Amino acid sequence: MAPYQGATPESNTKQASYDLSSAGVPTPGVTYSSKDAAAAFDEILTVSEVLAIAGPLIGA
Repeated sequence: MAPYQGATPESNTKQASYDLSSAGVPTPGVTYSSKDAAAAFDEILTVSEVLAIAGPLIGA
């Protein structure tokens, strides 16, 4: 499957306004690479992206 190319980039390292690649966020003394932080959670989909995927299934 092709990588996600949607509205929120895969390079995103922030969640709930915290940059997960910064030292001590969320665990003091632990540092994550930008690659690890970006892979830690799924990117959100916009309404138009959801409808493009699921629209045919729900008749939208």
